[in-house]
Amino acid sequence: MQHILARRSFLIGGALLSRLWRPASAAAQSDVPQRYAGKILFSGEPIIIGSENPATLRTRFSSKDNIYAVAYFAKSIRELGIDQSYAVLIKKTYKNRTSTLQDNWSFEGNLRGNNNAEILENRTFYLDISPDPADKQIFRRFVNASTYLLWTLGSGEKGKPITYTMDVTFVSFDVATSTRTICATGSFTLDRYSQDSKRYLKLYESNGPG
Repeated sequence: MQHILARRSFLIGGALLSRLWRPASAAAQSDVPQRYAGKILFSGEPIIIGSENPATLRTRFSSKDNIYAVAYFAKSIRELGIDQSYAVLIKKTYKNRTSTLQDNWSFEGNLRGNNNAEILENRTFYLDISPDPADKQIFRRFVNASTYLLWTLGSGEKGKPITYTMDVTFVSFDVATSTRTICATGSFTLDRYSQDSKRYLKLYESNGPG
């Protein structure tokens, strides 16, 4: 069996087979490109860590699109203290007016509740902002928070989108010193159509508690 490439697939005899998986070992992180450290990359399809395809990476989306992202860190989750305290900030800007959604609880079970301590050595983390509704390998609480923000965005007349700048920042906190470290940043442009409100609402409701 060759090196696992993605959270959804692996190679056997050259054939790509589907498998539900998330990187939870140092070995699975060995191919993380250093050139992406401190960045958040966005794509309309799941990003394959270590085999990122620049052709699929983008920074402009329509509200009709799926939006996947990966945060790349210069150090491990353990070294940055992300497992102790963190926040993901999503700031929307429209005509110089901004507001920020802060999510700081979606990783609770995925980090502290994960029995595999090697996940703390990872230098990446998935941020599924608006995934395919059929995708079950997602962080549901984060999707619930991010799609709520997208759902509440104002939109223009049908067929005429309102365009937003969305800045995403991943920070860790040192509780002892009350200081924070910016671990990764990225931004994308979103063309928000009114007819897509139901799509975001469905994602929000289907990824809520329960």
